[in-house]
Amino acid sequence: MAEHLPREEVVHDVSEEQRRCPCCNLPRPEVHRHVREVIEITPAQVKVVRHVRPVYLCVCSPERGPVSAPVTCPRFQYQPL
Repeated sequence: MAEHLPREEVVHDVSEEQRRCPCCNLPRPEVHRHVREVIEITPAQVKVVRHVRPVYLCVCSPERGPVSAPVTCPRFQYQPL
C-alpha cells in the first residue's frame, strides 16, 4: 500500500475474559497480529483502513492453541481487487 496515504486502524479483539488462559487464569500474551489493509475511497478523501486481530497464546499450555477475535466483519473478508 502507498505509505503516503493516511491510515485508520480498526482492532478486532477478544474480551478480557477470553484473553485469560482457562487452565491457569493468567492473561495470555499477544504473540502475533493478523493485519489486512484495505483502501477506502470517500469522495474527496482516500485512506487505508488497517484491520488488526491480535493473537494470544498461553505460555503455560501452548497446546491449547491461539485465541483471536473471529472474523465477523464482512469488510475483513477477502475482497478481490
